[in-house]
Amino acid sequence: MDWVAVVAVATLVGGLGFGALLAVFCLGMSATLRRSLEEVSSRQIQSIRQLSEAQVQQQRQLQEARLQIQALAQANQRLVEQMRALDDRVGDVGGPPIPSGRDRTLH
Repeated sequence: MDWVAVVAVATLVGGLGFGALLAVFCLGMSATLRRSLEEVSSRQIQSIRQLSEAQVQQQRQLQEARLQIQALAQANQRLVEQMRALDDRVGDVGGPPIPSGRDRTLH
């Protein structure tokens, strides 16, 4: 019966040792996984912030472009009105007709 006790004790010690190694391994893997997840989540948060800032900047640029287009459209409308007024004044003077096409000469 001594050899059965020795085998039982050896099996018990081996099992406890294996369990301890497994616990250490699992704790190490858990810490590694936690660090990896924290790094990935912080990178994702940083990417989200950068994308949000880029979106805000693009919205600002779009608004500025819309304002510029509106200002250019208003300036174009004023120029059209001024050209019509000039055409009306030139037409009222009754001078010679202004030649059209490529044969115009400016002196």
